Amino acid sequence: MPCPAGKFQLLKMTNLRLSDQCEELQSAIVDKAVTLVYGQASRRYAVIVANRFQILPNLGHPLEVGLLQVNDAINFYPWSGKPLPGCLFNERIKVIKDQLGIEYSVSIDETLFPPELVTEEWWLRRKFGPTNAVLREDWVKPRPVDNHILVRAIDPLLGFKRFGELSPHMCQTMSDKLNDIRVMIAYLPHTREYGFRVIEPSEPIDNQSIKVRSFRYCPWCGDALPENLRIEWETRVLAQGFTLDAMDYPATPPSGFPAALASDAWWLAEGL
Repeated sequence: MPCPAGKFQLLKMTNLRLSDQCEELQSAIVDKAVTLVYGQASRRYAVIVANRFQILPNLGHPLEVGLLQVNDAINFYPWSGKPLPGCLFNERIKVIKDQLGIEYSVSIDETLFPPELVTEEWWLRRKFGPTNAVLREDWVKPRPVDNHILVRAIDPLLGFKRFGELSPHMCQTMSDKLNDIRVMIAYLPHTREYGFRVIEPSEPIDNQSIKVRSFRYCPWCGDALPENLRIEWETRVLAQGFTLDAMDYPATPPSGFPAALASDAWWLAEGL
């Protein structure tokens, strides 16, 4: 089913599992190339944070005991703008201590835990409902920022580049993430796409070109993003006689490739 639009609808106990979610979210989670991950025991959705020379072989495994990479939690469904259920990390630590008498640490071998404590089962049985802070009355939405030029990385490695064009949407949290070259999200100015990085998990990220699984809503403030222009861009590239892989952004465009189509200049000029 597609993700239904509409924000701040109260979440029910019947739609908190990964298997209850829309096809777009589920397919992104199970795709080994997409840098969006889900920790079923903690009910945490997050984007991977990577370092130079890092290989991410464990992407796309929602049934893993935990998130095996450093990650950055998101607050909203990226394809509907609705609040996510919320993480249960602290609640799980308390259950582990009460049930097993163990003080939790990241070095604990969780494969020795009872099966329910490494799956969604423990929080479903205990009827843990939504815990997302955005559902509280005192939640403060990230403010829009005026100076929203993305910082160009000093590091020349392709996989960690950022772009200097203006981003049509930029809340404070989105700005922080896009300006941190380790966070595996990207904004592609030439197609006006925001998305989670799509990578080859068995290869270092450093020299992989930036491709994305695009999303439609800001994962941190829930605002709708401007419509992406991938189809319109591809139409213009083909009309110029180039193949669609000719512009493997942000690599240098091939000889003769229109400069405007390598940036946001074309859609700004057309008023799109």
